[in-house]
Amino acid sequence: MNTAIDITDTATPKLQKLIGTLTQRQPLMERLGRAFEAQLRDHFLAKNQEPNKRGWPKQNLWARVRRATAFSSATNDTATVTITDPAFRDKIAPAGTYTKSSGLYAIPLRREAAGITPRSKLIPGFFMLRAHGKLFLATREAPAAGRKRATRGKAAPQARPRLTLYYILSKTRRHSPDPTALPPREEIIETLTRRTQAYLSNI
Repeated sequence: MNTAIDITDTATPKLQKLIGTLTQRQPLMERLGRAFEAQLRDHFLAKNQEPNKRGWPKQNLWARVRRATAFSSATNDTATVTITDPAFRDKIAPAGTYTKSSGLYAIPLRREAAGITPRSKLIPGFFMLRAHGKLFLATREAPAAGRKRATRGKAAPQARPRLTLYYILSKTRRHSPDPTALPPREEIIETLTRRTQAYLSNI
């Protein structure tokens, strides 16, 4: 599902008054829509350059969102920019606890699992492990090569496989929106007002 952002949602009374002085507003609204597209793309480029908060490898999510951002339409009263990457919708979704209708959320626990879904099979050998009332996806790895000393009269003990937890599985997940997913409202208003004034001064 696409995310459509209407620039009239941020219009102040001053901006609405400026726009309202025109009878034929569609050309102006298109200019404002394209200016807003450029502003969003610059914002997403800057966000993509920020380091991962957990120190994990970057997934370049904001670069994907930037490529998926485009001016889509303008009428006499509105201009719309559409973002087609579904990851952006998650970034602006309201805070709360979300429940999956079918299946389970696979929440990464390790940097090696970041940006990888279990279904991709890029990490082989997963099995489900229940521990302390929680469900995990884990792998069982052979112990490191080494010699175990035998005690007198007893065989050397067998080393146990090493378990590595990659995901925690959950029917629900807690979500907090990214407060910087969009540029600050003041910056959006300043850009749109400046573009509107420049347009009016040239007609």
